[in-house]
Amino acid sequence: MTPRSEVDDRLARHAEWVRSLGAAGERLVAAGVNLAGMDLRGHDLSQATLTAADLSGADLSAVSLYAGDFRDARFDSARLDGARLSKADLRRASMARVSARGAEFYSCELDRALLRGADLTGARLAGAGLYHTDLRESTLDGIDVARAVLDGANLTGAVIRAWDGLELLQASNVVVDPESPPLSDDDLLAWVRQAGG
Repeated sequence: MTPRSEVDDRLARHAEWVRSLGAAGERLVAAGVNLAGMDLRGHDLSQATLTAADLSGADLSAVSLYAGDFRDARFDSARLDGARLSKADLRRASMARVSARGAEFYSCELDRALLRGADLTGARLAGAGLYHTDLRESTLDGIDVARAVLDGANLTGAVIRAWDGLELLQASNVVVDPESPPLSDDDLLAWVRQAGG
């Protein structure tokens, strides 16, 4: 694990960079950094680059990760309740069993991300790209999917309830049962409505 004093120093410099719109401080760029289990509440990780970082078990509740680059990062069992992940790049991120209740994923890239067993209750996924995203056994209760794209995603065993923006969802080749052919467009919408969405 990266020493806490070094993490705090780099986070402070990044916060200054965000506040000054890049005129002061230093943008946080740290590939492969280990932040597992850290309490990062109260920090601003907007536009940070933490590719392949280990954030497993970290507490990022209400943290802004706006437009950050978190490709290939690990967030397994992390807390992202109320976090702001809009426009973040989370391609191939592992977010198994993450709690992201009420989190904002507007226009977020979640291509090939692993969200198996995640709790996304009340999350806002409007405009998000979910290409081949693994959402098996996740809780998708009260989520906003307006203008989101579900393409090749896997919803097997997911809890589906009260989806907002369903009529604006773009869907193709979505797996809802490994024993049945994938669903697209109206077929998926009908399945979601029947499942409680």
